[in-house]
This record gives sequence, C-alpha cells and structure tokens, in this order.
Amino acid sequence: MKARLALVIMNTLESHYNPTFRLAKLLQKQGVKVTYAVPERYKAHIEAQGFDSVELGGFPFGLGFEKENREFEKSTDLYLDMLIDKISNRIYEDRKAKLTKIVEELQSSLILIDRWISTDFILLYPLMQKYSIKVAFIQPMLSTYRKQFSPPLFTPLLPDDKKAIQKAWKDFAWQGKITKIKQAIKYLGHHDSRKVRQKFKENGLPPKHQIQQDNLYHYTFAGIPEFILAPEELEFQPSEKRANQHYLGSMLCLDRKQTDIDERYETVLQDVARAQKPIIYCAFGTMHEKYIAQIIGFLQKLFAVFQQNLNWQLICTANKGVMAFFQHENLPNNIYLLSKVPQLDLLQKVDLFIHHGGLSSVKEALHFQVPTLVYPITPTYDTEGNAARIFYHRLGLRGEIDGDSPQMIAKKINELLTNPLYKQNLRTFKEKTDAKYTEERVLKLVEEQLKSKKL
Repeated sequence: MKARLALVIMNTLESHYNPTFRLAKLLQKQGVKVTYAVPERYKAHIEAQGFDSVELGGFPFGLGFEKENREFEKSTDLYLDMLIDKISNRIYEDRKAKLTKIVEELQSSLILIDRWISTDFILLYPLMQKYSIKVAFIQPMLSTYRKQFSPPLFTPLLPDDKKAIQKAWKDFAWQGKITKIKQAIKYLGHHDSRKVRQKFKENGLPPKHQIQQDNLYHYTFAGIPEFILAPEELEFQPSEKRANQHYLGSMLCLDRKQTDIDERYETVLQDVARAQKPIIYCAFGTMHEKYIAQIIGFLQKLFAVFQQNLNWQLICTANKGVMAFFQHENLPNNIYLLSKVPQLDLLQKVDLFIHHGGLSSVKEALHFQVPTLVYPITPTYDTEGNAARIFYHRLGLRGEIDGDSPQMIAKKINELLTNPLYKQNLRTFKEKTDAKYTEERVLKLVEEQLKSKKL
C-alpha cells in the first residue's frame, strides 16, 4: 500500500471510533502511520489504543449542527444566531480552516472519513487534488442505501412485509422533502441541502463524484469507496450492495484498551463464578444520557424478573444517574449493578447479553457466540434495524422496551437460555464469517480499492 500516513476523521462518538481500531491496526502493520482528528475529550482514548491524534474541534457543515454549536456557546437568541451562521457559512469556514491546517501539516496520503460526516469530503477535495491524497468512507453501521427488497435500517420491519417496506421508504423520502421545505422557509432559503450543493460546485468537484440520490440518511458521492465495518451476512438478503460498497467483516479490535472500569468488577466475577448459575449481562452503551428515564423504567421490570428468578444472575452497567436512582433499592444478591465493565472480557463468561442494539454490541456478541435479547430505545438510530436482523437470522430475540412486561421479558430470557437453536446459529454464523473475512482478504480489498482510485 502506497499510503504511509492515514488521517481518520470520524463522527464524535465512541461508538464510531471503536469500530475503526482494527482497520487502523491492520494499516499500522503495513507501515502506515495512523492519526485520528478528534475533539480534545477523545484524545486520551485514541492514544491509549496506540494511535496518534490531532485536535479537531467544531462541526461538519451542512448537517444541521448550527443549533448544537450555538447552544454550546450559550446563545441568547438561538434562531437569529443560527440564521446568521447559515448565511455567513460560519461552520463551513471554521471546519475548512481547521481541516486544511491539519492536512497541510500532516501531509497524509490517505484520508478515511466517517460516512455520517461525509460533507468533509467536499471541503477537503481541493487538498486531495493538490496532494494526490486517496480517500474512502468508513461506515460504522450497516448499509443505509435505499433497497428494493429490504426496509430502511432505522425501522423494525422484516423483509417479508413488502407493502410496509415500500411505504416506509416513501414516508422516509417525504419526511426529507418536508424537512427541506421547512428549513428553506425558516432560514430564508439557506437550508442545508442548498449549502452542500453550492459548496460542491465551489470546491470544483466533477460530475463523476456527483451527489447520489439513493441514500436518504446522508450525503453520498459517486465513485468513492465505502468500507462497511460489518459482515454482509448480517444484512437482509440479498444485500443489494452498491459497486462502491465493501464489507470488511466485524473488524473487532479484541485488545481494545478500556478505562474507568468499576473496581468491584473482579470481585463480582468471582462471586458469579462460584454460584455456577446462568449469567446475564445487560448494558445500554452510550445511550444512557439521553434516555435515562426510559432505561430506569426498563431496569425496574428487569430487576423484578431477577427477583422472581434467583437461579439467574444479572450483571448490569449503568451511568451515575441510573446508579443514583437505584442506590437505596434493596436489590437481591443475584443482581450486580456496576458503573463500567470490560465488555470484551465479560462477554466470554456470560450466557446471554441484553442490550439496545448498537452495532458494536451486536458484533461483539456474535464473535463470542452469545445469544442476545435486544431492546432498542429509539427509532431514530440503527438499533431498530439491527434488532430486526438479529431476530430474522435467529441469532437472538428482540422486545419493546416500554411495552414488554416482566413476564414477557422472563419468557424471552428463558427461551434464549434453553433453546439450543440460537447457539447453533451463532456457531454457524461465526464459522462462515471467520473464514470469509480474513486479515489478508481485508487488506487486499482495501489496497485494491485505493491504489487505482484517482480523484
């Protein structure tokens, strides 16, 4: 591979950074120096994994971040300040100045951009042309392109409901059009889509990289490789992948460094091992902050299940808000509430994993062949679609976080603990994907896609 220095620009979420570490380490093994552009708060996490980092503040343009930016600055007139920012292209100019400085200083020969902040490609295009920099998009979720036979990723639909699938895509398209119209009216014509297309022309992007119309989630550009950090086998079949899409498998970084582990973790492990009873692990990842009330409501039902089933053991992680709510509760001895655990270590020891459906948790459970019970929290993320795919492939079950009663939860837990079908399916899935997504194949695929691509 010709690239000797790779710059990685991801959406500022731990759930987007972590899935990239395996690919970054494979590049390192080929002599490529990998540097992440991240906000200050993520530098320690990135550097703990063995990568360099440079600070990148601000927001990508054209994706509606004006509100978040002004709220951070404690605006006293939010609408007026947002309108001024849109008219003046403030976020665009700030982002371009910061990324230009980073690229000029690093002289990177490869840039990997998170699909969810794809507009960075537009403002970086002149620099890529100037310095002959290769580029590819990284997709930390399953495919988001419009499909004929599969429902949108952010829905709970299964592929056998053709009418519902067609309606879901139509509704999704109409929602996008309505959002554009509302933005155009509210901000005097300065809506995001117009800005993106305007900057596409200003930065000299050619028609061969035209903005495509078959992805309703984010901006996509023709002719640019997209590496999906997941196995194609997890998709509904046929996967209907585009020519520029390349599945790299789960790409788990099994030696990922995790910090701030609850000091009681090792003691809890010893306790549950001595009990020799089924161990269930429950975690909701980075979803705690926004949905704390919903998570507390679910955990109250889940804890009631374990109070009635003392032969099951529960290890559950929770943030400070959830911990504070339950601190005065008299929980039974088979429930352990911890702040943070090393998930990759714990999954090797449990019999069942209950989670919200984040793709990282899905892939880690698949790797360790742990049946999952998925409770998506919100329909505005991919968790609904991930849960549907787990259910469809019989790798686990799903539930309704608000609707399932303790009795329903208990029934699903018992099914996953006692029916050998799920373990058999997990074993078959792992054998197939391990054989297909070898390190050699992934490196060859990435190299082939990058060596011949000219902007």
